[in-house]
Amino acid sequence: MMHTGYRLAAARIGAASSRYWGSGTPVGHDGRVAKTRSTPSDDQDVVARLRATGGGRPVVDPGFAGGLRAWLEDELGISGNVLEDAVLEDAVPLAVDADLLAPFTGGHQRAVSPAMSPARAADLVVHALFRQWMTVGFVGDPLGDARSALAGGGDGDAMVSFVDRLDAASYRALSSIADSAAARIVGAWGPPAPWWYPRTEERLVVPLCGGRFVLSTTVDLALGAPASGRASVCLVDVVPGPIRPRHRAARQLAMLTETLRSGAPPFCCATWSAGTGELVAEPVGEVSLVAALDWVVAMVRRQRQGTGPIAVTGRSRQTSEREPQAVAA
Repeated sequence: MMHTGYRLAAARIGAASSRYWGSGTPVGHDGRVAKTRSTPSDDQDVVARLRATGGGRPVVDPGFAGGLRAWLEDELGISGNVLEDAVLEDAVPLAVDADLLAPFTGGHQRAVSPAMSPARAADLVVHALFRQWMTVGFVGDPLGDARSALAGGGDGDAMVSFVDRLDAASYRALSSIADSAAARIVGAWGPPAPWWYPRTEERLVVPLCGGRFVLSTTVDLALGAPASGRASVCLVDVVPGPIRPRHRAARQLAMLTETLRSGAPPFCCATWSAGTGELVAEPVGEVSLVAALDWVVAMVRRQRQGTGPIAVTGRSRQTSEREPQAVAA
């Protein structure tokens, strides 16, 4: 059975496909979504460049978001597809989140933290410094500040213990990473204006299929007041090293989850590297949202069936990891 919302979404995406690519372009193809890739030479005022990425902000249409939700719930098992029996037998809802993505994208599972290592410690330090700068607008001693911020528990306890056991050379190396990341964060991110409502570690959660599935993700930074008429929110993930094609999976999950959660899509989803200063900013539209939905469904199916990795490019039927050509800023 095809829900009315599914028909609405499919019809609108079909019309968009015909308008931009010609009638032969398959629904869900993400080829027209141009991403802005900025290099370290552009390492000034990231917020201003994110605002420019949205271009003409799309009009918010709750009916389209509702159509996406109905479509996704159909695909996830509410209409008797291959997932239904497995889901109904589970006592715990299936969390469609970063942990589910990890085996397919090369990331680590947040629920099962990796063993502490210099790379993991650097990741925690960078994220702690970014949160501190965006929250209070000040960084004093980068490694000391990060260590204090992380001392509250969880991975932070393991990180503090790890740092305390480092030899002098390793400690200097980590301190150098912290100093470099702090300088880049402060130089690239002027404290956002209060009317942008900056939120760090923003958690997005959407229950689906009567709670059988939970779509969830956490973004490092959300900017913008709730949408009123036009898309107004920008979501940003921060990574400590180079931006990889697999990071697009996080952007896809974020744009879809936010759209279903609020009824309004973000105007932009971005990944920023504290290690290189590179920014990949992806405008969000109907075509990219349908591509994200298609990929999430394929990811869940493969997780349930125990099959191999899938593309994170929006071309969810492919099996290779390849990111579309980005457009230079």
